[in-house]
Formats: sequence, C-alpha cells, structure tokens
Amino acid sequence: MACQHHNFHASVRVARLEDVGRFTAEIRITCSDCGVPMQFMGLQPGYNADGATVSLDGLEANIGIHPRGQRPNPLQELMGYTLRQHN
Repeated sequence: MACQHHNFHASVRVARLEDVGRFTAEIRITCSDCGVPMQFMGLQPGYNADGATVSLDGLEANIGIHPRGQRPNPLQELMGYTLRQHN
C-alpha cells in the first residue's frame, strides 16, 4: 500500500551571505513515514534575497529574511513606508 504522507519532518537552516550582509532561510520537508522529500510548487528557481525561490530540483525553498526593523514589513510596504538605509 502506498504511503499516505500523514507525518512530516521539516528542517530549516539559516544561511548568512557574508559578502552582502544578507540572510536566507533554507527549508526542506520530507515524509516522516516513508522518507520521500516534498517538492515546493509555485516558486521560481534561482536566488532572490528579497523574496522566495526554489532549488532546481524543487526540494528546497529559499526565502530571504532580515532582522526585524531593518526593512519595511509587508504591511508597511502596502502603506508606502520606506527606510532611508539598509544593507
């Protein structure tokens, strides 16, 4: 009988991109019952420190992250809030 994928294991690593002072969250998810990795759908492959992308095999989502207060949050961006400096 095929696995129904009821239980999952997620791992998140934070990558520090020292040459540009940025950070990304690298996310992988597998089925805990059978070990099959899950693919992320709807993301473009590549790298974007200000957005979300996926690895070429679709198995790792990469999301740009910032310490709170260094960049406008999504609500502030909708309201037209800007910062004068950021790294």
